[in-house]
Amino acid sequence: MMMAMGASLTAEQFQRVQAFLADEEARLSLFWILDKDGKIRRFAPNMAQRALGKGLREHTRHLVLKARQLGISTYSAMYALGKMLFCQNYKAAIIDKTQEDGDEKIDKMRFAYENLDYVPENPTRRDLELAEIGRMIKEYHGPIVKTATRGRYCVLSKTNVLAFMRNKSSIRARVTYRGGTIQFLHVSELGHISVKEPKRAQEVVTGSYNSAGKNCTIIAESTHEGGKEGVHYQQLLAAMDNIGKKLNKVQFRFWFFPWFRDPGYVIDEPQDLSDADREYFAGIERICNVTLTDKQKNWYVSMQQTQRSLMRQEYPSTPDEALSPIMDGTIYARQIMALRESGDLTRSFEPDRYRPIYTAWDIGFSDFTSIWWFQPTGDGRWLVLDNYTANREEQSHYIDIMREHDAKWGRCACVYLPHDGGSHNNTGTTYAEGMRRAGYTVRNVKRRSNTWVGIDNARDLLRNCIFHKRCSEPTRLGVKTYLSGVEYLTLYRTENERQPLHDDSSHAADAFRTFADAIERGLVSPNRGYESHGGRLGRMDRVVEDYLD
Repeated sequence: MMMAMGASLTAEQFQRVQAFLADEEARLSLFWILDKDGKIRRFAPNMAQRALGKGLREHTRHLVLKARQLGISTYSAMYALGKMLFCQNYKAAIIDKTQEDGDEKIDKMRFAYENLDYVPENPTRRDLELAEIGRMIKEYHGPIVKTATRGRYCVLSKTNVLAFMRNKSSIRARVTYRGGTIQFLHVSELGHISVKEPKRAQEVVTGSYNSAGKNCTIIAESTHEGGKEGVHYQQLLAAMDNIGKKLNKVQFRFWFFPWFRDPGYVIDEPQDLSDADREYFAGIERICNVTLTDKQKNWYVSMQQTQRSLMRQEYPSTPDEALSPIMDGTIYARQIMALRESGDLTRSFEPDRYRPIYTAWDIGFSDFTSIWWFQPTGDGRWLVLDNYTANREEQSHYIDIMREHDAKWGRCACVYLPHDGGSHNNTGTTYAEGMRRAGYTVRNVKRRSNTWVGIDNARDLLRNCIFHKRCSEPTRLGVKTYLSGVEYLTLYRTENERQPLHDDSSHAADAFRTFADAIERGLVSPNRGYESHGGRLGRMDRVVEDYLD
């Protein structure tokens, strides 16, 4: 290509152009894009784009956790276009959450190519020089046509494959890719795909990544959805575990770009900041070692009014925020967010040894079993001490876990079992009988006929809870790892308008609801911590009285 262009250049000009086009970062200035306001402007990489560009020159695979609208997908498109223009047989692919989204990225590349020779109003000398180089590039590759043909043509097919016939380079957009060897793969919004289409997300990892080959450049960029589970979450964990380590060619380098790194996220008009807002910003400044301007705070508070519970998913300040989003349709979204903002989701404290401790259960004989530990504060609030969730374990296993906690905090005053506590376990006795034989006082809590009444009870309980930070830690059982109780509550969501989804997260949520129903039915007092029978003490009350004496 350089020889063809050199025919109209002096030797000195040719060398200058050759050096310019050999610089992958510098040659991006050839391209024009449409900005957020629909205005044409020369592509000038921002902070996040420049950092990623430097990383691409050092390593091949990159996993980017980001805030919205930082331009990583635009940078990926311009990077791929530059490679295709100046490399022989360069094959690239885009995997996106929808075909339409992928086609839009191809269209950005088409726009940039067609405007290589664009001259703006009142051009500078540099504008004229870049436009002349762009004209020669277009002359070399030829115009974009719709039908495949030989010669100096670029083909944009009906299926949105952009191909440069002169040097046999091309890029295609798909919702999945498992084909021939490629040199560049851009995966966009794997976080969304992981939640909405988990099988397709798995196909990206097992199919597309493997098809790419170890020398293929991969940019996988996404905001995160789905909390601490799913393909995207596992990919992020693996990349984060490699921070600071020497990477081989098939390992991903982790990137995180918070919202406050974008200079455009500012608003001049002053906004009213609540005490919670001020506390949040102070925490971010301390954790991230940054100083947020008033204009940045104005922008964040304004955006939060519309984004609400999705703000920290779409515009995270830290990786932990990004990995703990509130999903669409989650049942306890507002309560969990309020607890997180107040700090009551990860407190450190010791149980009061003079007050009783209770457990609430959801039972699965061949499924998940989940246990929560509660203690009243005496002023209507509840300390949530721990959660233990596991799958396909015998009742004896959970009794052992109970005794381990008894040894630390004192004996559990009462075990609250759900409606199926009277069902028989695999030893021929009921679950309730098994717990009584182990020495525990047991109460079966009758479920509400209307599930949503019980869910409302659980929401009321959440508003009055203080969670110990261990509730946000996963349960580890041998080689198995289960999500934390807080994460299960966060993920609990609706299947449709009438019914919660029954999945792995529903068991811990149901166990929590068991205790909320017990309180609402008067089986346990939020102030004293034990039920009253008009002055007459039942067996459970005598046990509790012993704790209080």
